[in-house]
Amino acid sequence: MRFQRCALVFGSLVLFAATLVYGDDKSPSITPVPDQEILDELKSAPRDNVERVQRLRDLYIQAGAKPEEVRLQEVKGNQKDDPVLHNVIVTKKGTTDRVIVVGGHLDKVAAGDGIIDDWSGACLASNLYQTIRELPTTHTFVFMGFAYEEQGLIGSRLYVDSLSETEKRKVQAMINLEVLGADDPFIWTNGSTDSLEIIAHQVADEHKVPLRDHKIFGVGADSIPFARVGIPNITFDGLAVEHFAFIHS
Repeated sequence: MRFQRCALVFGSLVLFAATLVYGDDKSPSITPVPDQEILDELKSAPRDNVERVQRLRDLYIQAGAKPEEVRLQEVKGNQKDDPVLHNVIVTKKGTTDRVIVVGGHLDKVAAGDGIIDDWSGACLASNLYQTIRELPTTHTFVFMGFAYEEQGLIGSRLYVDSLSETEKRKVQAMINLEVLGADDPFIWTNGSTDSLEIIAHQVADEHKVPLRDHKIFGVGADSIPFARVGIPNITFDGLAVEHFAFIHS
């Protein structure tokens, strides 16, 4: 796995989020998290899912969140003997209550270390929080690590279902980070909103960040519960379709 490619993915996400907040006519001063810090955090992922919840909570605190600002939302698995996991939620306030959700799932399947799928997404969401948390933003950002994605998007469905109709209407976009770092970044085009794809490509082209499109069938993503209630969404991933056999290996 080529971890250094994560820096390219991360840079594109920072710029994409900044574009959503500031519009095309403004460019905030952004200092990304150093590459080595990202690599060390990626390699620090526990293999136990319960421990991954705590580790992600610690990463947000390391990124500048106060302990009381990290909310844990209880998520139960499908089987009665499954351990209780938690969605890890951190909010960065903006000047309005219009919301952008940024997240990736923190849990893994039994095989492997679960770095690509999807510690990469959950970890890099915390890096994005670290990068923009001191910036004045119009939108309020909600950063999340979703639990029990591998059992059928349980954590993301629970989060969306917990929102009132008023709260759902305030969510302007959901940015999903999935299996990053093995190849250059892609947009999952058959699982993303066209208007957000256009913005992402504009930002990537402007900053000469590689960003390609592909279609993926037969898989789920934490953007789906948001899409089902009409929230615009985009899924970034970093694994070419021909390499997908490696995800759960």
